[in-house]
Amino acid sequence: CTTVNKVCASGMKAIQLGYDTIVAGHNDLVLAGGQESMSSVPFAVGREAPTYGGDRMIDLINNDGLTDSFTGMHMGTCAEKIVQKLKITRDEQDEYAMMSYERARRAWAEGVLSEVSPIEINGETISCDEEFERLPQDFSQIRAIFDKPEIASITAGNTSKLGDGAVAVLVASENAVLDSGLNPIARIIGHADAATDSYNFTEAVNFAIIKALKKYDLTADKIDHWEINEAFASVVIAVERSFDIPREKMNPYGGAISLGHPFGCSGARITARLAMRLKPGELGIAAICNGGGGGGAIVLQGV
Repeated sequence: CTTVNKVCASGMKAIQLGYDTIVAGHNDLVLAGGQESMSSVPFAVGREAPTYGGDRMIDLINNDGLTDSFTGMHMGTCAEKIVQKLKITRDEQDEYAMMSYERARRAWAEGVLSEVSPIEINGETISCDEEFERLPQDFSQIRAIFDKPEIASITAGNTSKLGDGAVAVLVASENAVLDSGLNPIARIIGHADAATDSYNFTEAVNFAIIKALKKYDLTADKIDHWEINEAFASVVIAVERSFDIPREKMNPYGGAISLGHPFGCSGARITARLAMRLKPGELGIAAICNGGGGGGAIVLQGV
């Protein structure tokens, strides 16, 4: 049993590590995935006795999950710098976010997300997420908060939402599949990680994809399906531009903007979602950025 902390990429990294142990011959079956309960993340105070005037409580979601540990910058502030560098407009981001909500709403209505297990909270059974129902009436009226008003463009509408979630994936060797009578849905071809300056973390997705394509002698046009984590709308737009990906191939059932982004869960969620989208022989890539300047990508093939 091993726990992984690679911020947003944790769930994907767990699957990658499970795959690696199987390839190395150490295991035949690995249960991998990720979970996060952001609604129960506490506030914290120092161990020292408070002085006159009281003590300050620290929001651990913001401090541990949304602050770059190298620069002390908020992740949204880091993302704004890349938005301005790549000249991604506010309208482009809002348009993408609106599409994500519409896709998620359609996916829930059509039963595409029916693999989600119901849970009981305070006697109430929850079988469907509620975020997709919160589609803002006018994205343009949501205030941008991470830079000066005249240039800021990232808002609560066009970025990922806090949430709770868990995903489990069974990774198996060929021998385990045959011995246990399992019915695999996808084959892991391999994976890649990349890193850059911590404040450029949103661009690490692109670098991980480039590395994965090169490593497995692929080109972007050979990839049938993409799942890119919607940490910010700008992340997906940047990938879309860089690899000239038709929008219909990417995140057709919504993403972190409309489904929520439980940090430890999301990497496993997009990997599992990609696996379920693939038909036999089709290729897919799931990719995600993570705080600290990192990013990961995994290449799957339908079976």
